Amino acid sequence: NVGTALVSGSNNIALGNYVLDVTTGVSNAIAIGDGSLRSATGTHNIGIGGSALNLTTSGTNNVALGKFAGSINTTGSSNTFIGYETDASANNLVNATAIGNGAIV
Repeated sequence: NVGTALVSGSNNIALGNYVLDVTTGVSNAIAIGDGSLRSATGTHNIGIGGSALNLTTSGTNNVALGKFAGSINTTGSSNTFIGYETDASANNLVNATAIGNGAIV
């Protein structure tokens, strides 16, 4: 179930179940872990960990490391989430950083 709906895009790395599987096009993405970057259409996103950036759609240049990291983010860009359940307080933040178990920015 990797990239099952993907019809366009390039330079992607996807490992895990339900990774990049809802999106129809994405480029320059790295998604590792079940459900990471599942809905991504924005470019240059990195999601490593189960469900990392799983709701991100048009957001770009985001990095999430850890299970459920950045899972609220949808359209936010240039954000960094490091740690289990690190996240944003809103789905559209820009240039935000959350580090540490459960940190919210």
